[in-house]
Amino acid sequence: RYGGLQTPRAAEGRDAHIIRGIRSVDGRSGVAFTAAAIHRTDDAGETWRKLSLPLAANEAIVSVDLSDSATLTVLIRDASSLTRITTALS
Repeated sequence: RYGGLQTPRAAEGRDAHIIRGIRSVDGRSGVAFTAAAIHRTDDAGETWRKLSLPLAANEAIVSVDLSDSATLTVLIRDASSLTRITTALS
């Protein structure tokens, strides 16, 4: 339980719905991420939208770095490796 809410478990056994981190660069733009998804805000958390990041069934998001409001770096792991993806945000 977190904040009085039930936290669902992922079918694969990962805790894919537990927030692993929140990153902000300027107090308005930021991201929150779980093992399975990244969500972005540009209005200090009033609204959020899910970013498109297709993951294979055996992959999980390990870390996210928001170096500025336009550049996102994501570290993804699978059973045998780590992959870093850097992408421009729109």
